Amino acid sequence: MPSAYLQTCQACRHEFLAPEHLVGRSMHCPHCRRVLEIIATEAKRDLLIGQVVSGQRMLERIGAGAFGVVYRCENVADGSPSAIKLISQKGAARGHVLERFHREAELGSKIDNPHVVAHRKMGLEKGVHYLVMEYVDGPNLATVIDEGGPLEWQAACSRILETAYGLKAVHALDIIHRDLKPSNILVSSAGVAKLADLGLAKQLEPGEGDDPSGLTMQGVPLGSPAFMAPEQVRSARDATSQADVYGLGATLYFLLSGEPPFDGRSGIEIMSKVISEPMRPLRELVPDLPAGVVSLVEHMLDKDPARRPLGADEVIRLLEQVLAAPDVAIAAPPAAKADRGSSPVLWLVLGGLALAVIGVLAWLWFR
Repeated sequence: MPSAYLQTCQACRHEFLAPEHLVGRSMHCPHCRRVLEIIATEAKRDLLIGQVVSGQRMLERIGAGAFGVVYRCENVADGSPSAIKLISQKGAARGHVLERFHREAELGSKIDNPHVVAHRKMGLEKGVHYLVMEYVDGPNLATVIDEGGPLEWQAACSRILETAYGLKAVHALDIIHRDLKPSNILVSSAGVAKLADLGLAKQLEPGEGDDPSGLTMQGVPLGSPAFMAPEQVRSARDATSQADVYGLGATLYFLLSGEPPFDGRSGIEIMSKVISEPMRPLRELVPDLPAGVVSLVEHMLDKDPARRPLGADEVIRLLEQVLAAPDVAIAAPPAAKADRGSSPVLWLVLGGLALAVIGVLAWLWFR
């Protein structure tokens, strides 16, 4: 008997492995959050199983999207585990898909951090575009929550802290992930969280707000609606490191409550809520959360990017503070303080001074 069955979500067409003990139960698709019933699927004949690409023998198909597929592999030379992502012929025929694939491989190869899935090599072999990656022998955080329910706040904060260290390494290279969500954080059997999937990442060039390839356009959102920052919903070009901070905060909200901060019947409905509606207060779902945890999540999910923690470094500092003193609400970072220039009281004062000056000048003139 297999220990996991390959499932296909009929809504988003992603494939993913579901543990055998979930057969007959319902769970959310890790990618689009649609509810589906887990079934004991029959293993389909896959002509790539047993084939070797770039020295990696493919052993098991473990996931797929619209234009690519991922296999668990072993290195032919030494038997070490690996994973390989292949672009389908359909995907390779679409220039933007292939370009994104190459960009993911290129950006990932620059990152060396234990909390980011390692990219080992990429290339073209036997007419197939491939990316060899580190194999993580554990579930993603979306599956962890679907199987076992929300985490205790200490465990949730610890997982996000590990991911923030990975995100810090990503941001250090001026790379913006743009798709931070529970299903893109894997947990190894050793209990180490690893940030995965740079497929939507962009690298900031001096003086540019987006990648030079022109793969995103003004007004086009890219990412997963329930975990996207408002500015990213409006346009992928506007996603900066602050958008990744939001995605990390939305993921923390999910780990603590078992629910995303915003939900709806469609991506459009969710995106509308992200832009215009307040999130459901976390304490309504988890009443006994410490004040420090609640205040941190609220800061990370502020709709105004300037009012969020200033980056992965600041998130790390605040998470460590919360873990050490959970009952102390965190102080707002400098960027989160109200803009004095927008204060109504200040405008009234300035207006009064202006009128006084005009009055004095008028008196002097007529005198």
